[in-house]
Amino acid sequence: MGGFEAVFSEVPDPRASNARHDLLEVMFVALAAVLCGAEDCTDMAEFADAKLELLRQVVGLPHGPPMLQVTRTHWTIENQLHWVLDVAFEEDRARSRKDNAPQNLALLRKLALNIARHHPAKGSMKKKLKRAGWDDAFLLSMVGHMR
Repeated sequence: MGGFEAVFSEVPDPRASNARHDLLEVMFVALAAVLCGAEDCTDMAEFADAKLELLRQVVGLPHGPPMLQVTRTHWTIENQLHWVLDVAFEEDRARSRKDNAPQNLALLRKLALNIARHHPAKGSMKKKLKRAGWDDAFLLSMVGHMR
């Protein structure tokens, strides 16, 4: 943390004086999360939850992981499948076109979606998929939870 602190200690804190977490803690967690593939604030908060013990070895985090306000959007039943496949699995960006590849990959994405949906862990689909990528035990519990 010494090098990180030396580089970022001069950054002014724009938050209110009653901020719960030290700015350097929040910046370190955010940087570590982005290095591990986080794409937005939700990912950063989920990364902090998943890696709390490791993060506490580097930065104290006496108040727990920095949590960010997340607004949930509710989708209609008919849009749930296609929206999740597109957003979580980037189905619309799939480039497979040859032979049976599109159908095979679509089937695998739907299978992964069903496994993740039926896993008892709380949280969004994106959170479950990111957590599976970051936490080996969680990934194995998802695969082991197949019906």
